Amino acid sequence: MPLIPVGRRYTATVSGSAQKRVTCFSCQASYEYRLTGRAVGGATSALWLDNEGTKERAVAKARKNLDALLQRSHAPVPCPVCGNYQPNMVKILRAKHGRNYDPNAYARERAGTTDQAAWQKTRTENSKAAYLTFIDVWPHSSLTAEAHAKIYEIEGRKRERPTTRRRAIAIRVLISLIIFGGLFFLSWMMFGKRY
Repeated sequence: MPLIPVGRRYTATVSGSAQKRVTCFSCQASYEYRLTGRAVGGATSALWLDNEGTKERAVAKARKNLDALLQRSHAPVPCPVCGNYQPNMVKILRAKHGRNYDPNAYARERAGTTDQAAWQKTRTENSKAAYLTFIDVWPHSSLTAEAHAKIYEIEGRKRERPTTRRRAIAIRVLISLIIFGGLFFLSWMMFGKRY
C-alpha cells in the first residue's frame, strides 16, 4: 500500500537558561545557580497550506517545552556555605553514581570553596589519590572528566579514542569478510562448476 504524503513536519530546537534559587536544607542559607537546557518542539503543516505558521508553532512548542524543562529540572550544585547537596540533587547524583552513593559525605571538604580552587590544589599535588579525591568530593564538576584523564596519564595508559576503536573494529570486520568471501569463492570454483 503506497504512502500518501499529507504535509510537512517541522522541528525546532531551542536552548536557554534560568536562574534557580535554593534554600539549603542543612544550614538554611539561600543561594542561586544557573541551569541551562535544550528542548525540541514540532508541528505539522497539513497539505503544505501553512508552512510559515507551522515553523513558528514548532519554535513556540520548543520554547514551551524548554520553559517546562527548566521549571522542573535541577542541577547538582552544593551549598556554598556548608557544602551539602539538597535532597533532590542527591537523587540526581545517586542515579549517576549508584544507589548507595552519599554525595554529602564530603560536604565539609566542599564548604567555603569552589571546584576551581580545589582543582588548582589537586593539580599542584598531581597524584592519583588527589585526583580520585577530587572526583569523590566534586561529582558534579565538569573537571571530573579531566581528572579521569590525569589518572590515566599517571598510570601510563593512553585513553583510546572512540573513533580509533570503531576504526579497528571496522578493519577486523572487513578482513573477516574478505577471508570468508575468498573461501566461499574458492569452494564455489572447486566444487560448484561440476555439472
